Amino acid sequence: MGTVTGTLVSEGGPRPSIAFVHDDPTLCSAAEWWSGVARTSATALVPFALVGAATAFVAGASVGRLALFVLAGAAGGAGVRAVITALTRRRVVLREAGEAPVGPAPRLRLSRFGLAVLARAWVVWPAIVLLGGGRTPGEALVAAAWSPAVVAAWAASGAVVMAAVVRRSEERAGVRLLFPAGVRQRVAAGHVLHTAPK
Repeated sequence: MGTVTGTLVSEGGPRPSIAFVHDDPTLCSAAEWWSGVARTSATALVPFALVGAATAFVAGASVGRLALFVLAGAAGGAGVRAVITALTRRRVVLREAGEAPVGPAPRLRLSRFGLAVLARAWVVWPAIVLLGGGRTPGEALVAAAWSPAVVAAWAASGAVVMAAVVRRSEERAGVRLLFPAGVRQRVAAGHVLHTAPK
């Protein structure tokens, strides 16, 4: 059983969340939630990648080489989620949902998710500058333009892995896996998942 706690772009904990519902104890389908994050991330990836490609084209930089950073981001997001799932598999606790209110997974607004991606892009930007050999201000600008696409790719692939883990776990256990819709409640619950009949 893999854990489905936490979020994709470091949203959660005691801080206000840019993209995710912060306080909502209503239980929702973990698979639906992760699938929604994957869809929103993939949708956000498209305009960020187009902006990155246009910036690279104008600056005369290699679009192909920069696109490799997006692929590396996707591989990193999937790999990190797979490792975290493997390391925390035994810590997951299943509880019956009982009379707890169950509702649909909250929908992520693309604009708010895009802001969350932009807020995390500064972490990726120095890596692209250093590994991409950017030594001029123009190359640094191109790296900055590509950074959000890398973050969005990381988020999308990580969410795809988590949605697959949840669905596989549901099939094995023969139940529907739920967790709180609110980020604060998911963090407080740790590795607790709630179950409901399929």
